[in-house]
Amino acid sequence: MRTIQRIFLVFVPTLLATLPAAAQLPDSALGSDGELYVARVGSYGDLFPDQDVQDAETPVLALDIVPADGRASRWLVPGTADGRTESRPTLLYEQRSDSIILMWHSIGGNGLRIDFATRNAEGGWSAVRKLLDDDGRVVKLGRAPLAVVTQDAFDLPVSDEETLSTTRWVIHLVYSAGDSLFYTPLVFVEGLHVGWIESIDLNGAYLRGPEGVEVPSSGVSENLLQALSLHVTDDQGAVLVAFADATSSRIGALEIGLPPLSIELLGDSVRDLIFANADIYDPGDISSFSDTIGAQLIAIGIHVELHPGIVEFAADQVREWLEASAADYGYAGFEDLGNDARELAIYLTDSVTAAMVADPATGDEILEIDLGDFLEALESDSILNRLLDVKVRADRAAPDIGKGTAAIYTSRDGRDLMVAWSPSAGGKILYVESRVRSAGGAWSETRSLKLNEGLTAEQALELLQQKIR
Repeated sequence: MRTIQRIFLVFVPTLLATLPAAAQLPDSALGSDGELYVARVGSYGDLFPDQDVQDAETPVLALDIVPADGRASRWLVPGTADGRTESRPTLLYEQRSDSIILMWHSIGGNGLRIDFATRNAEGGWSAVRKLLDDDGRVVKLGRAPLAVVTQDAFDLPVSDEETLSTTRWVIHLVYSAGDSLFYTPLVFVEGLHVGWIESIDLNGAYLRGPEGVEVPSSGVSENLLQALSLHVTDDQGAVLVAFADATSSRIGALEIGLPPLSIELLGDSVRDLIFANADIYDPGDISSFSDTIGAQLIAIGIHVELHPGIVEFAADQVREWLEASAADYGYAGFEDLGNDARELAIYLTDSVTAAMVADPATGDEILEIDLGDFLEALESDSILNRLLDVKVRADRAAPDIGKGTAAIYTSRDGRDLMVAWSPSAGGKILYVESRVRSAGGAWSETRSLKLNEGLTAEQALELLQQKIR
């Protein structure tokens, strides 16, 4: 299974320094009983003046807990007294489990990395995890990632009499590495990280333009390649990523969403079923094993109230996949087989739709299965590509802009784009816009906003955001 991650850069000097490429994430939160949680960075001596366990100059990350009617306490976040410098902590409070999710930047001799950990209601800390690349190596970043957070809730039936209400937090990250741009979701359910880290490469895969159109030899200017934005959609169910793609010389916006938690639960159940039936697993004679998994998958899918037609189709596909793949995994790859079956089940139940329609020949009701992009996506070597719902909202030829720090804005639905830049001479902000409804997506002529005492850079950027939104 591949590991996932991606990071987002924000490098916006001078006039565009106020440009919000992504929302500001919180470093504090209120708990269920009114207690205040605050993440603090500083030297060990400043944050813990009465203790001498670490050198006073060691940079660390601490968690303050201030009860509504009690005495404040301060806790050292594990793993942060390692000589590296911590900065830009993100703190999320998960109310149902009374737990804390922490993510922070860790800077040392080998560059910037992203670390994260969780703290449960009893005060126990998880192991500190790091963003890893597809080969399991720590990702070293030249610049900070863009990050936004979404939260959703689900009612999951766990028995005929009981329904479990649960919450999911997702920290969405976008970052550049080498010549590629990546997206990574860090998923936490009930305050616990789900355990997998994987990423998708956004360059060259989505912004392709019309077939047969040659890529301009001039390419995309470097300042436009640095102009990234990441925002949560209005319905809070997905994120919008806007960027320029050097591979195709295109610029656009993608809407990226995760499958409902009930579907993820089904995938977890498939994996658990495979592991629970290890005693009958024989890669040389898989029929009994695959039939058992298929039958139990149908029962579980119906139990979590997925469409019976979709569940039956998914069960057949998982059964056929097991029969075709078991020999390749063998005994040594049994764990990978279970994990990959989980992702396949999630993808199948999320992407395939079913409906009862009238048979044109007889008039009887029949079940119609729509495969969508199932067959194409199965050929992808990225498991995450199968799980995510990625929609291309805008795909344009990149505009030719002048020198200076640039930024991208999108409309609320991502279909309209604006590129703004601040020339080195200063004193003004230039911009072009591309609107689908009024101009068919063509780029406007370059327009200018002159800055003066009555129009500051911050006010000008707010006006530009309002204009395209």
